[in-house]
Amino acid sequence: MNLSKAARSISLDESRNTSKLNAQEVEVKELIEQQIVDMWLLFHAYYDDVEKNKFVSDLMEKDRVILLHDAKGQIQGFSTIKCFNKAIDGKQTRIVYSGDTIINQTYWGQTALQKAFYQFLFKEYLKHPFTPVYWFLISKGYKTYLLLSRNFKAYWPNYRKPTPEKEQQIIRFVAKEMFASAWREESGTLEFDQPLGKLKQAISPITDELLSHPEIKYFNDANPGHIDGNELCCLGHVNTSLVVSYPFKLLRKAVLRLKIFR
Repeated sequence: MNLSKAARSISLDESRNTSKLNAQEVEVKELIEQQIVDMWLLFHAYYDDVEKNKFVSDLMEKDRVILLHDAKGQIQGFSTIKCFNKAIDGKQTRIVYSGDTIINQTYWGQTALQKAFYQFLFKEYLKHPFTPVYWFLISKGYKTYLLLSRNFKAYWPNYRKPTPEKEQQIIRFVAKEMFASAWREESGTLEFDQPLGKLKQAISPITDELLSHPEIKYFNDANPGHIDGNELCCLGHVNTSLVVSYPFKLLRKAVLRLKIFR
């Protein structure tokens, strides 16, 4: 199969698909070949400067993946996950790292991925009651950053306040260990000598209208090289506040949707 040609055949239509996506969490080692191909085709449809071998290699380094299926069972999105403990400043810290993440544009706005990822974080929180749990993600797109800023009360970097020293140290430690020379401490970003993928220019550009939103403006200012594939290193604290508040946030959104469609 010509994978590049097949990837171009995936629709980038901005019209919305109202059929509900279903999330499935699986171990990476349990993925079958066709699932990996489908994930690659979807990823390649939205990103430039990516190679299949590198994509598969990165995937195999992860522990789990959340797959998003449509009504026909076709993969329409996914997010890869790796979890590990690190001793930072002499204290054990649990890190949940998000790798490649993409959702077919026609399903943007649905919350299946957020719900599944929250459930994953909740399980990690329960399994490690005496160890601080953090979500570490790198973002070259403002939508990924918004997943953090709009769902976490304690997250960094944050336009409202500076990053505390403890969280700065975690970001610095994990970023340097995982990405070595790509880490730029002065900006808190990753800049790669060889591009590792960047969103296609036609997909979700940051317009002047979007820059009126403070979180998007902050992301754009903090990571001006995002259009070239630079990543902003981010951190969210999985704490009691998140565990308690997030289900109510989802419930409130559901009630609002019911009112709209009455």
